[in-house]
Amino acid sequence: EEEEKRLAEEKKAKEEEEKRLADRKQSLDDKKKNMSGQRLNDKWKANNRNKKDFNKKAYNNEHKSQIGEMKKEENTMLEENKNNVIGGNTVVKSSDMELLSKMLNQGDAAAEEKKTIDLTNVQPKDDTTVITKGTVINGSITSDGSITVMGTVNGDIECLGKLEISGPVAGNSKAAEVSVNSSRVNGNIESKGLIKISNKSVVVGDVTGAEAEIAGAVKGELDVNGSVNIDASAVIKGNINAKAVQINNGAVLDGYCSLSYASVDIENFFTNEE
Repeated sequence: EEEEKRLAEEKKAKEEEEKRLADRKQSLDDKKKNMSGQRLNDKWKANNRNKKDFNKKAYNNEHKSQIGEMKKEENTMLEENKNNVIGGNTVVKSSDMELLSKMLNQGDAAAEEKKTIDLTNVQPKDDTTVITKGTVINGSITSDGSITVMGTVNGDIECLGKLEISGPVAGNSKAAEVSVNSSRVNGNIESKGLIKISNKSVVVGDVTGAEAEIAGAVKGELDVNGSVNIDASAVIKGNINAKAVQINNGAVLDGYCSLSYASVDIENFFTNEE
């Protein structure tokens, strides 16, 4: 009986040892599998990095090649135009300059800055720029001549000559003389001369000028250092500050009227002097 008990204990110990060895083998297999998977993952990442580096190098090489070709063509164009000399100055054809400008802009990744023309010391010209009906301009317009707007402008307008508006404008307008004809202007109007707003025209913005003739609708302040003529068809919602005001019968004015530019000292009429 004792011998059977001893054999049973030895068998149990042998089974436990076999189980321990099997567990250890399984653990080693799992570690080996994990290490293999990690190696594969590391290898995959390394391949991706190499691929990205390769693509980046290829892109840089191609970009440098394009820039080099553009510079080479630029030098060739300038070399060809050296022979075209008038009065000691090199003359470059306008078409070549336009092409050269486009080529150089292709290699510039920065956003182009918005450029405007300074008209401070520029003499006005007799030229007239016409924006035809059906044309839509999204952006500001600057001219040293006159401008006629029959299309649509979404932006500010400034010119040294006369500005005639018969199409919708969303932006401020500034000119030597401004005429709004059966149109809608959402923005301020400024002029050194006459501002004329005809019947069936709508202006939402302040009006500043030397003289004004209003026959349409205006919602904003009127600041005119000369005379203001308000026609019978006019509708004005805003205050008027002027030198003289004529309001025809039938006109609608919702605001105050001040003749602060008048040469007459009004207060002197009401001063009590003995």
